[in-house]
Amino acid sequence: MKTSLFPHFSRIITARVWVTLGKTMLWSAFASLLMVNAFLRLYNTPQYWTLVLTSLAQPTNAELHVDLAQALWKQGLPKQSRTELSIAQQYTQIAKPALSPNILGATRSPADTLMLWNQESIQLENEYTFWKRVVEEKPQYKDAYVALGLVSYRLYRNSDAYMYLKKALAIDPNDTNAQHVLYVLGTQ
Repeated sequence: MKTSLFPHFSRIITARVWVTLGKTMLWSAFASLLMVNAFLRLYNTPQYWTLVLTSLAQPTNAELHVDLAQALWKQGLPKQSRTELSIAQQYTQIAKPALSPNILGATRSPADTLMLWNQESIQLENEYTFWKRVVEEKPQYKDAYVALGLVSYRLYRNSDAYMYLKKALAIDPNDTNAQHVLYVLGTQ
């Protein structure tokens, strides 16, 4: 007589119970994923979410697209903000009186804002290469590391900023500027 190593579960629990248990587990996993998604949508919405919804509700309103572009820029999303500004520029060309720079209180057109942002990006890239050269020439100059960390932070290169600021603190552990920027980065 041959003995088996494992008992026969089919005698204890029928196949119908196993199938029902499997379906129940799949549906409960699906329901939990839906609940997690709903929770994240309710409590983890970006700060600019209301601007997104209002610009979707009024897609031809150029001012809303400009506001959304500025909010996206502040959140560190330059590519999306440039896209929103180009959309705003298209609607500004269609309805010029709405955003005329001659009106009191209007600052500039979306195209001018986009041009300024592009100039700022180019200027920051130039500063980055300058400070990178200074650091290569004078590796013990802590202020160059701090400046390079700040420029990296403004270019949304947070890992580079963290690395350069840590190098500045390795040279001078009491540097308050580097400590402050690391605190802003959320890494101190």
